[in-house]
Amino acid sequence: MQAWQKLENDHKSALAHYVKGIISDRSESAKKDADDFPDDVGVFATHMTKCFLSPVYDTKTRWKIVKKMLVFLEYDSVEQNTLHDFARDDDGDFRSLNSIRNDYAHKTLVRLSKTNTMRESA
Repeated sequence: MQAWQKLENDHKSALAHYVKGIISDRSESAKKDADDFPDDVGVFATHMTKCFLSPVYDTKTRWKIVKKMLVFLEYDSVEQNTLHDFARDDDGDFRSLNSIRNDYAHKTLVRLSKTNTMRESA
């Protein structure tokens, strides 16, 4: 971060304090969400139907939920491992769907550009 290098030390300190406040607010919000989370199966099902594919759950959390359901269903372990490997990067960290899509799109563009040219229409 080039801007960081230009900050005075008191501004760096103020920024660190500001970011800590943001993290604390998020932590408190997450604690409240956990406390309010439905235990009842019917309420939980309604919640998941409404919220699973929304910003309430990030890609990593969705993946963990789907993986746990597959475990409960005793889904074939070979297929589980295939999905598991697909969702992780070379360092073993979960990849977001955007990074998987971008990786695929860039590889595809490189491959296509070898045999195809993009021409502007006349």
